[in-house]
Amino acid sequence: DTARFELREMVVTINEMLDRIHAGMARQKAFVANVSHELRTPLSVMSGYANILKRWARDDEKVFDEAVDAIIGEVDNMKTLVENLLFLVRSDNNPLVFNRETFDLTALLTAIEQETLLLDGGTHRVTSEIEEGVMVWADRAKIKQALRVFVENALKYTPPDGAIHLSMRREGDCVRILVRDTGIGIPTRDLGHIFTRFYRGDRSRNRQTGGYGLGLPIARAILSAHGGRIRISS
Repeated sequence: DTARFELREMVVTINEMLDRIHAGMARQKAFVANVSHELRTPLSVMSGYANILKRWARDDEKVFDEAVDAIIGEVDNMKTLVENLLFLVRSDNNPLVFNRETFDLTALLTAIEQETLLLDGGTHRVTSEIEEGVMVWADRAKIKQALRVFVENALKYTPPDGAIHLSMRREGDCVRILVRDTGIGIPTRDLGHIFTRFYRGDRSRNRQTGGYGLGLPIARAILSAHGGRIRISS
């Protein structure tokens, strides 16, 4: 009886291991397919404009400038994509290394608010309620990178004249930061997938709204490595 019990346990363990291997292979296949898809568009754009330069732009300064600007823009997009991919791969394979220091989180969030107002140019109503004197021990640059993801998403998906509110307060030995907006919201079917790499809801799956579906996964990787948590409601 004991031998049969141990055999069943071993079969279950092997099946679970095989399931994990298959799931990992499926994720890797999907990841490679997504990367290929995201790179195909900028490469096609650059190829098209390079052909324009070769055929018609030699004697047309306006066409020349347009083609060069487009190519430079796509190169910048690809550079951002590659840097984000490298960050996520490193976070998968090794613990993230941070340059931690004690800094004023109040000042950082206030600076993000001011930068947002400057970049937004009055398109949205941006307000805040930020507690004074909040000091934390963390990687300042990475925390700013993570917080900007949520602010930029709020700007991107909130119609003109909509409102965006930033708040921060102490809660025990933690700090709660809230980014609230009056934007289009997130469909229920998408809420469970928004931290999946390359995932974008139907309404944002276009070049105009931008992004590769990597901002939220990167923000979660940064904040989780700092011992933080993210909650999103719509």
